Amino acid sequence: MTISSSDEVVIYQAMNHLLTRSGILISALFFLAGHATAQSYTPDKNGYISDPKFKALIKSKGYDLIGTFRLIEEKPLLMYAPYFKNGRWGTVNNQGKEVQQPVEEDNGGIRGDADSDDFVDDHRGYVHPSDADLKTFEKDGKMSLINQRTNTTILPAVYDEISLTGHKFVMVKVQEKWGVMSKTGEKISAPQYDDKKSLGVWMKGAKTKTFNPIAVKKGDKWGLLSAEGKEVLSPRFDDIKSSWTLNSIVTTQLGGKWGLATGEGKELIAPKYGEIYDFNRKGLATVIMDKENRGTQGVIDSLGNELAKPIYNEISYPDTNIIALGAGVNFDRKITLINVKGVELSKKRYTTVGEFKNNIAYVMTSDKGKTKSGYIDSRGNEIIKPIYDDISITRGSNFKVKLNGKYGVINIRQEFLIPLVYDYLQGISGSRNKDLYRAEKNGKKGLIGQSGRLLLPLLYDEIKEDDVKEGIFRVIRNGKEFLIDLYENQYPKA
Repeated sequence: MTISSSDEVVIYQAMNHLLTRSGILISALFFLAGHATAQSYTPDKNGYISDPKFKALIKSKGYDLIGTFRLIEEKPLLMYAPYFKNGRWGTVNNQGKEVQQPVEEDNGGIRGDADSDDFVDDHRGYVHPSDADLKTFEKDGKMSLINQRTNTTILPAVYDEISLTGHKFVMVKVQEKWGVMSKTGEKISAPQYDDKKSLGVWMKGAKTKTFNPIAVKKGDKWGLLSAEGKEVLSPRFDDIKSSWTLNSIVTTQLGGKWGLATGEGKELIAPKYGEIYDFNRKGLATVIMDKENRGTQGVIDSLGNELAKPIYNEISYPDTNIIALGAGVNFDRKITLINVKGVELSKKRYTTVGEFKNNIAYVMTSDKGKTKSGYIDSRGNEIIKPIYDDISITRGSNFKVKLNGKYGVINIRQEFLIPLVYDYLQGISGSRNKDLYRAEKNGKKGLIGQSGRLLLPLLYDEIKEDDVKEGIFRVIRNGKEFLIDLYENQYPKA
């Protein structure tokens, strides 16, 4: 059969079209195959991937061990896990691809802050702003006071000593007695005081003395001067001290008892307590009636109100807004909770109240020596009723409980996540796996997540920390020690 040139053109065009479509089809097949291998797997809270396809994938790659995944990037989801193969460690992502382990960024070496114990304010050489232009000079054994900015003499050289106070006045000494002069040279009070002391407080993190009253002594009694140098508390107290925490309050002592006054001289509480302890930042202080004999305690505020009468054996502050008042001792102790206004939070009475963290606190009750534990919130509500022999909050913000010798895990709704059937449960310390526990039953150990699913069966005599790599554990079974992952791969193989 003879083919004309025009027929050749038609045949060529048809073949070219077919090849082009075949190429597109082949490219599409390669594209789909490439994307099929790039399937992304999502680990559970423990960093474990239960998808059978992933298990088949790691088996096909010949991994001896694979650890748990940790989050690198949320969008798109990217997670890394360590693997062990042919005697070497590497890193695989949640698509099953081997990658280079990223270097974790340093935090920049930031250590401590102004509220930490390593923070130190250095106030040496500090001069109060009101005294910045003033300078004392000595001539022939006598002191004078000069304003250096205006080059004027405020006080002539007739004083034995001149002391700047940081207030509107200065203290001057003549023949062993202290008097008070204004910073413009006027007399406020003639020399009459035998001693003086500053009650200045360096408030933490501050660059100035935020409270600097001057106490003066006449004979063996102390009084207080105002910021203008006027006597606002007459010298009738055995001692006057700063409250150290609040910058407007002083404590006064008379006859071995302590009271409370303002820096302006208003007496809030006449001396009646054996001790007034430091005020906290909420303006509350514990008071004790007889310090020498560990007397009963109460609570006052900085306005002089007695929020709790001094009838309690023990006072504590489990939260900034909560006061715990304890009466009785040991298992007979009954703790009442009140707020900073003195109002009871609950009619319940506890033997122990722990410190509040994230607005919840551990509590324990006791009945004839038998104790039960639970948790309350900062309003006094029992969020976990005290019905358990033991309870503790987990790193995953659930609760490990013990009842009748068995352990389990509940959530804040008191629903069991791990049933109450195990002889012991223990979190994996130092691990990122906050929801993972060593479980023990009938002398054998395994690993269980907070979902209640056993990740490693109860077959092992010992399970140690995952100190090799995250999610890879040292275990002992029948006297043999080896490594195991959550996929039950063992190394060396048993």
